[in-house]
Amino acid sequence: MAGLTMAGLRNAVGQSLAWAAKNVDGAIALVLAVAVGVLGVLPDDVIPDKVKSQLVSGTTLVVLALVATARVRGRRAARETAPHGPPGDHRPDGRGGVRGLRALPQVAVGPARRNR
Repeated sequence: MAGLTMAGLRNAVGQSLAWAAKNVDGAIALVLAVAVGVLGVLPDDVIPDKVKSQLVSGTTLVVLALVATARVRGRRAARETAPHGPPGDHRPDGRGGVRGLRALPQVAVGPARRNR
């Protein structure tokens, strides 16, 4: 494989570990998602079907909770580091909020017509 060196692999692993250290909830969600995938493809003689479905359901709920937590934490961090704009403007790029709604073009809307 061209371009794959030991230094490049170390760099990629280092970046992945740094990301996992900063985003522990996201890293746990990824590991659990892989575990659910493995559990889902195991044959029935390894784990009974009833136990497997309960494990998959419970783990799926935990993964969803971790993803939601990671999203909320990421939004909070983005809001704290973003420069503060006018009230109601919470997007980091400065677009949105009430000011963004005022910039929409005026569109005339008439009554709905029914075709018979």
